[in-house]
Amino acid sequence: MAPWWQAHGERLLAECPGDGGGDGDGGAVSEGGTASMSMSMSTSTSTSTSTGVVCASDLGFAVWVRVLRCVPLRSLGKCSRVSREWRRAARESLAGRAALDFSGTIAGDAVIRAAVDAAAQGACLVHLDLWGTRPSTRGLLALARQGRFARLESLSLWGTCLGCDEESGDSPGGGGGPGMVEVLGRILEDRPRGLRALNLGGTAADDGCLALLHGPRSADLESLLLSGTRVTDGGVRALAAGADPGCNLAQLSLWGCRGVSGKADPALYARWPALSLIGGQI
Repeated sequence: MAPWWQAHGERLLAECPGDGGGDGDGGAVSEGGTASMSMSMSTSTSTSTSTGVVCASDLGFAVWVRVLRCVPLRSLGKCSRVSREWRRAARESLAGRAALDFSGTIAGDAVIRAAVDAAAQGACLVHLDLWGTRPSTRGLLALARQGRFARLESLSLWGTCLGCDEESGDSPGGGGGPGMVEVLGRILEDRPRGLRALNLGGTAADDGCLALLHGPRSADLESLLLSGTRVTDGGVRALAAGADPGCNLAQLSLWGCRGVSGKADPALYARWPALSLIGGQI
């Protein structure tokens, strides 16, 4: 595995602070009991024999890597500060992760790319949550073109600001329009049957994004969250008419969409009678 942690570890620590605050000594992580575990891991093997404290060498490196795969990304950076052994285990734990959850952080392209690259080595990344992060259009496109999202089933771009990359020609504060359509379109190219869950809430996603879900690309779609986006009644109605015949959409959120008045609700319920609609007028 490439030594990505040496290049991006400090950035991850700065952009993904642990819930427990702390001063970076590795013992202040509060999630999943990691704080007490970090103290245990810092002791020697000989000490653990007499005190009953479990160390990494007692568990075995492979087992400890599996344990760290359960630690949220916000805390993984602090775990890596405990010792060199923990740092190596934290790095290895990213490989093969099925889910990467960056929610609540302000991670940018460098951190997201490093983590996705590491996870993609196991070819099993199926869930990616970028809620509130700061990726650029070009950064996500580069990952998509490298096939990093080929197995993705669930994607959340909630609150991201795609389209702010000045070099791409998009206007600052965009978040939707060309940037969002381009990224989502490229990701769906590797997913012939589309995603199972897609969250575009809090972005400037518009009817152009909905058009990407017409046909086979909506075959597996079960949950679509569009809260606060720029979609309109026309776009929603077109989705109901253009979705794949096998699409069994169970949840749709249109809460806070100014362009949606409820005129498309009859078409939605006619297409999916059991649909759970949030923000509809019926």
